[in-house]
Amino acid sequence: MTLARRLALGLWAGLLLTQGAVFAPLLFAQVPDRFAAGQLAGAGFTIVGYASLVFGALVVGLRQRTVVGQRRDAAWALLPGLLLVSSHIVLRPLMDAARHGGPGGTPAPEFGLLHGAATLIYGLATLVVVVLWVRDERRASR
Repeated sequence: MTLARRLALGLWAGLLLTQGAVFAPLLFAQVPDRFAAGQLAGAGFTIVGYASLVFGALVVGLRQRTVVGQRRDAAWALLPGLLLVSSHIVLRPLMDAARHGGPGGTPAPEFGLLHGAATLIYGLATLVVVVLWVRDERRASR
């Protein structure tokens, strides 16, 4: 694997892990207004989602595969970005509506389910990138 591809995968994995495990929890711990913290975290997740499309395309462009493995490799590299942007386009508006859709402007019961689905999708996308990175690092060390 090329050094550039390995670096792109490492930076991408770092971005996803930093947003999900550091930045978003830090916002909720430090910003007293949970709505404002959620808005800021959501903006960060949106940026990371679209950046993931760019990283996926970059990783596909930097691949060194046989013709047989190219489609599968490209699909795995593009999957995280597609998952995250799809989540943003489909789940985020539903979450925004459910955030104040309950009695007295409280979160509707489906907010937790939607948030859980978005979290699961984000975790899956992060796992795919980390697996791609680890796989490429192992191949490079042979």
